[in-house]
Amino acid sequence: LSSAQTPGIKRSAHRSARALGAPCPPPETPPWECGRERTGGQPPSSVARVREKKLPARQRADSLKNCAGNHPRRSQERTNLGRQQPPARLPPMMRDPSMLLREFTFTGYNIMEDGGCRCGGLMLLHNGHEPESSDAQDVLRQRYESSCRQLGVVPVSTVKRSFGRDRLHMRGRPLGPKGTKAVAMSLRNSESISSISIPENNILDDGLLALCDMVNTARRLRELDLSSNGLGERGLAGLCSALLNNNSLAKLDLSHNSITDKEAAFVCKLLENNIHLKQLILSKNAIECNDGGMESALGYNDTLEVLDLSWNRIREEGANSLTKGLYANNGLKDLDLSWNGFSDRSCQGLVTALRKNFVLEKLRLRHNRMSGRSALAIVQTLQQNSSLTTLDLGYNPIESKDTPALLEPFLKDAITSGHGIKDVDLSGIAVPPQFLVSLARLQTGRLLRVTYGCVAAPDGVRQGQTSFNNRRHQLVERTFEHVKALRIGLDELRACLLLAEEAATARATMGKLRQSRQQAGESTDSSQDCR
Repeated sequence: LSSAQTPGIKRSAHRSARALGAPCPPPETPPWECGRERTGGQPPSSVARVREKKLPARQRADSLKNCAGNHPRRSQERTNLGRQQPPARLPPMMRDPSMLLREFTFTGYNIMEDGGCRCGGLMLLHNGHEPESSDAQDVLRQRYESSCRQLGVVPVSTVKRSFGRDRLHMRGRPLGPKGTKAVAMSLRNSESISSISIPENNILDDGLLALCDMVNTARRLRELDLSSNGLGERGLAGLCSALLNNNSLAKLDLSHNSITDKEAAFVCKLLENNIHLKQLILSKNAIECNDGGMESALGYNDTLEVLDLSWNRIREEGANSLTKGLYANNGLKDLDLSWNGFSDRSCQGLVTALRKNFVLEKLRLRHNRMSGRSALAIVQTLQQNSSLTTLDLGYNPIESKDTPALLEPFLKDAITSGHGIKDVDLSGIAVPPQFLVSLARLQTGRLLRVTYGCVAAPDGVRQGQTSFNNRRHQLVERTFEHVKALRIGLDELRACLLLAEEAATARATMGKLRQSRQQAGESTDSSQDCR
């Protein structure tokens, strides 16, 4: 504060200067600048601060007595005024205020020169984008409230708080068509919004059409989640036509909207002409892929990387059309076809596509009515396909006797056969003890993660998953009955138990060991060693 703004400080500074014989400073000079030769540029002492306060004469005299009482440092303060004191060493950011901004960027770049700081304030960057100023946020809030009054809806506090941020996330709030239109009108021409997620808001076609105008003007919009909103043919047609001119959107979620082949035709046309979309989620719809639209879309589009078609109605005809598009595709990396009606005939086209496609990395086929023969045909293609790293075949009607054959292609040549695969999921499928033996041999030579269901006993009885305590109890009881008469060391027994995590597996393993001992003619009466 200058002395012109504080008359009390001005009078005290003039009195201190006259007492020392120094000329009176100009009105705009702060009080600690006068008499710099006596203070060394330091702020005024406690005595000067007391004098500067607007206090009555008696109270000011008592305060001066307290300041210069018995304290030796304060008593000598007035006598040492003429001594020259060394200037204090201040931090760099205090000596040069512009260093505060340069040190904030951690690169030495002065954001003041580039217009990053407006109205004298420091503007933080969020996710690489410059957020809107407080004035712009107030304008957006006022625009949103005005739109709500115009449409006759109640403003949502979550929407008002999201202004100025880079994402708008609202789940399960019944915005409706009018509420969505109010949001779209307020966010029109916004340059800060990069993600919009409004699932389960029942926006319908009217709300989606209002949102399309905002999508056309959003230059930094990267993600758009419209799942569970009851979208129809009219809304999807407007959205796909609007996204043809959008060069920034990379992820689109249209799941759980009861989309059929008639509405999916607009999405397929979008894939044929859009080269910026990277992820497309169409799960939990009624898509059958019988019209050939997805075949041509995958054949023309080489930029889409993730496609989720799980929980749809893709049967034999749709699967053949889809696999033809996968055969000609050169960009898709993640394909999810879980919870569809694939059959053994449909898998033949998939096997043909995997022999030609060397780009796909993840393939999910769980819950698809695939037999062990179809699963074996898919696994055998990995001898020629080196790009696939994740294969999910869980919860398919694959018998336990067919599971050991799924590992044979890897065992034939552990170095070259299927060298790209790293994760095989067989969840919900029972495997015999021979499967575990083959898996142990395979994992010694390569890094392969295999997930399987329960372990089936040799007689075909499936050992269901139980709690940890029950499983441990069964393991101890059943294993001890079969190994108490065997001549087996503790290390060998531990290795067998680690290999066989279920009680039924341990039982089968110990039976095999006893059979081998009897064939060798060795005595089995050595329960003392086992104990």
